[in-house]
Amino acid sequence: MIVFRYLFVVLSLALGAFALPLAVAQESQVQVTAAQLFEIADTALAQNDFDTAEAAYRALLEDPDAEIRTEARFRLALLLADKRGQLEGGAIELRRILDDRPDATRVRLELARLLAGVGRTEDAERELRRVQAGALPPDVARFVAFFSDALRSERSYGASIELALAPDSNISRATRSETLGTTLGDFTLDEDAREKSGVGLSFKQQAFWRPRLSDTFALLGRISASEILYRDSDFNDISAAFQLGPEFQFDRKTLSLAGVYSRRWFGGEDLSRSWGATANFASPLNAVTQLRIDGSAFRNDDRRNDSQDGDIYSGGLSLERSFSPTMGGALQVTASRLDAKDPGYATTTIGGGLIGFQDFGRTSFVVSANYAHLEADGRLFLFPKVRIDDRYTLSAGATFRDLTYMGFAPFVRATYERSASTVGLYEYDRVSSEFGATHAF
Repeated sequence: MIVFRYLFVVLSLALGAFALPLAVAQESQVQVTAAQLFEIADTALAQNDFDTAEAAYRALLEDPDAEIRTEARFRLALLLADKRGQLEGGAIELRRILDDRPDATRVRLELARLLAGVGRTEDAERELRRVQAGALPPDVARFVAFFSDALRSERSYGASIELALAPDSNISRATRSETLGTTLGDFTLDEDAREKSGVGLSFKQQAFWRPRLSDTFALLGRISASEILYRDSDFNDISAAFQLGPEFQFDRKTLSLAGVYSRRWFGGEDLSRSWGATANFASPLNAVTQLRIDGSAFRNDDRRNDSQDGDIYSGGLSLERSFSPTMGGALQVTASRLDAKDPGYATTTIGGGLIGFQDFGRTSFVVSANYAHLEADGRLFLFPKVRIDDRYTLSAGATFRDLTYMGFAPFVRATYERSASTVGLYEYDRVSSEFGATHAF
């Protein structure tokens, strides 16, 4: 923390006009009142009276002058983060400033620092790319680059949670057809084997532990879980995973290696178990673009069908770019291979996608489009054709930070998924949505 504070003191001087002014240019009576409140807060901070300082800043948030409100909110954010240790609370206040002033460089840099402090290093690096997507004086740009090099996660542990109501037109991704063509003729499908809609509760949790062993080496452990629960428990989908491994950071690049064990349950029954390893490499290509390469190898044990047991290999490449402080996007390319015992279940998949995000005031929008092509090695016993799938997915979502409550902001997300397949069992349409709450920063 000492390095960061010193850096930001110097950076404040370099920013000049970019730093937030202490606005007192108002009519005399209001000007004195605002100045006195700032003085009271400064005196209280010097005496470690954080309650009084916070009360003064919160009172200034009601000032009619936007400049005074902004300066008070900025000081309040630093008080919460640096004096009270409330990094999340400070980050929320900084995000509120950026919703109104997306070009506030100092504010975005402080937000990046706090995001790193709560373990969200990728989000912190994204904020830095947003900063550098704007026009910066050369001396400020150099300080930003230095901060990028110094960026490290300061908190050794953390957790997150997301809760949503999840209506879904096809909770089992099943065909809507009443019959299924096979080599033995057409089979009639009962209702349980066909498309079925439902409204579920979606929970996602994650916790991490990252003890830093040196300036360039840390150990990262992570536990994650997700649950989608329906009134009809036969469709409940629950998964959990644990991973542990080293993380290396050098020259603004990050390499993470981990051993992973995961399990999945469907309808209350053990569906699959898998174990293996992952590798992730991230590196900036320039000030506003980052390259990420992911790879994994797993052994999959299907608890219902031994024919689907096998090794799973996957890899991916993504490029993320910030076009401005409020807009960015990403391009992704992926490939995976399942070497199952039965050639009908052994598949190769390639795909790609585009993601775009845009902030409009206190609302963040995200849209994505993805395509995946799958081919099996051979046909399944009952079906006349080798399985070939083309899957299309469109998604759009928005987070409404103006409605933040207790650090959480409501979000809505809608997804359309279409799978066209040579095997009717794998052909389906699906429309799903989520209405929930997530972190507000």
